[in-house]
Amino acid sequence: MTNARSLPGALLLLAAALLALALVVSGESASAAEKAPRYTVLRVSDAAGVREVVVSTAARREEGMRLIADELREEGNVPEGGTLLVEYRKPQDPSGETGFALVFDGERAVLEAGKTARYGEVYDEEDAERIMEEEDGIRAVSYRDFAEENPGLWERIREFLLPAFF
Repeated sequence: MTNARSLPGALLLLAAALLALALVVSGESASAAEKAPRYTVLRVSDAAGVREVVVSTAARREEGMRLIADELREEGNVPEGGTLLVEYRKPQDPSGETGFALVFDGERAVLEAGKTARYGEVYDEEDAERIMEEEDGIRAVSYRDFAEENPGLWERIREFLLPAFF
């Protein structure tokens, strides 16, 4: 037999659990429906297996850059079996780069980029699988995020590069 005093407590606990579940589900659908930051396409160029799209945007963080790259992918900008290279520029200064993203069509495209070291990194089969499964085929780099995460390295890179420009 159920204790009458425990029934209201159980109902309250059940209501709290349902509310928590509803918040989690609505949060997932809200994040899935995130809009890409505003951007303007400045230039599109194509080469064998690669499409380069240069965009101007106020987005400076990896999250916004990934959303733009994903939107460009959804619009059909990734060559079949190839790679989309997205370069991000400042709206006020289109020569000022703020980051880049690589969007791979599949594991084969990742491996091809790794064979040629075209993008500065060499990818193996394990990397290709991880990039496609865990990163949804998008590698995005925000120079701001990189500098904040690696302050010592960023300063050494700047010191190395600055004398070359003066």
